[in-house]
Amino acid sequence: MTPKRLASSIDWSALREQVDRLARESLGTFELSDEAAQEVLEARARSLARPLEGEAEELLQLVSFELAGERYGVETRFVLEALPSVEVAVIPGAEPPVAGICACRGRLVPLLDLRGILRHPAVDHRPRQALVLGERAPVFAVLVDAILDLLEVPVAAVQPLSGGTGGGNGYLDGVTTEAVQVIAARDLLDTYG
Repeated sequence: MTPKRLASSIDWSALREQVDRLARESLGTFELSDEAAQEVLEARARSLARPLEGEAEELLQLVSFELAGERYGVETRFVLEALPSVEVAVIPGAEPPVAGICACRGRLVPLLDLRGILRHPAVDHRPRQALVLGERAPVFAVLVDAILDLLEVPVAAVQPLSGGTGGGNGYLDGVTTEAVQVIAARDLLDTYG
């Protein structure tokens, strides 16, 4: 059989029709309704959104500061502003922990001295730095000796204080492995806000 004879015995139009029919049938099995396509896309999104094994730990972001020679941290989500210099207006007759008021962006906010709450002795000199705390608007500011740094620590690295009392009159969430005591800002805001 010569190549010329083989070519003449093939019905090319029938073969094209068969290939076209198979293509239409196979493509038809992959066509999805709008609802089915949406389900497939949502399943893919859920799959991609899952944390991978071995993914980094959840981190706690803190603004660290010094007070009475010790290091503390407060979650950044509660810190609206850091005031590197603050003028304290004393309020006659104010009871601790209220140390006075200060101005923050044209608004007067109460100023708290956490020394008594955290069981540190009072001092004659007043620190002149403060952190303004709140969630959407300033609620109060807290006096600090020095604003130090922004830290990221694994949530698992914050250990409860010994004795399980929470320390600091219950206003401490725990302490990091670097000896930074984590202020329970939510509790402070609920109590003094």
